[in-house]
This record gives sequence, C-alpha cells and structure tokens, in this order.
Amino acid sequence: MRKKVNLALLASSILVVIMVVIIFAFSTQKGQNSVSISERIVDFLVSKVGLRNFIENNEWLYKNRNYIFRKILHFTEYAILATLTFRSLKLRKIGLKKVSMFTLFFVFVVAAADEFYQSHIPGRNPQVKDVLIDTSGALTAVLTILFNTRLFGKLKKDGAY
Repeated sequence: MRKKVNLALLASSILVVIMVVIIFAFSTQKGQNSVSISERIVDFLVSKVGLRNFIENNEWLYKNRNYIFRKILHFTEYAILATLTFRSLKLRKIGLKKVSMFTLFFVFVVAAADEFYQSHIPGRNPQVKDVLIDTSGALTAVLTILFNTRLFGKLKKDGAY
C-alpha cells in the first residue's frame, strides 16, 4: 500500500512540474508569434463550433475574440495547475485548509514568476491583470474541489453515493 501512495505522489508531483513547464513554454513564444498562433487557433475553433457568423456579426466580439480566448486560456491553464497541485498535496495527508491555501499561494507565485519571465521575451509585456486572471482560475478550481469534496462526502455519509 505504501508503494502505491509513493508512486501516486511521485506521479502527481511530476504532473505539477510538467504543467509549470508547459505554462513557461507558452511564455517563451515571442509576442507576435504568440498572438498569431492563438489567432489561428481561435479562428479554427470558432469555425468548427459553428460560431463564425455569430462572432463576425458582433463587431466588438470579432475584434476582441483573440484577447478573450487568450484570457480564457490563462484562467484554464492555471485552474489545471491548481487542480494538479491540490491533488498532489492532498496525497501528503495535509488538511484541506492548508492544502487550499498552499495551492493558491503556489499558483500565485508561478503566475507572478511567469509574468516576470515574459518581461524578458521580445514583444511580451508582464501584466498584473494576467496574474489576477491566473489566480482566479486557481481559486475557482480550489473552490470547485472543496465544494465537490463536501458534497460527495455528505452524499457518501447519507448513503446516497
């Protein structure tokens, strides 16, 4: 049993590191390259989902589609990082409150470090707004995990799960 826990802890820790590497890899792209890549992706997705006419008929949405897409990605990638971090810490048998606080702190530090790193990449500018979006993604993930933990714990206790 102990080997399973150690293996799960190692695997979950590696996933956290991989996610941080992915985040910093995205930040390594030069400004215009990053914008160009995300524009192609968002236009492809809009086309595939069938929203092209809707977005093209809304001038503000059309003009800001790439910006919105990029901020959603920020939120999502940090929500994933928070989820991975939370799960990894939970395997260490730490209380929910400490796991939650450390997860949020860790993700905030990664987000701030990422923005600092971007300040050294041509065409990229660090933005406090991005750190707030990133941390909001982490907060949403942690609150969702806590809600589900409480909900499923109650259902299990009541015999409904």
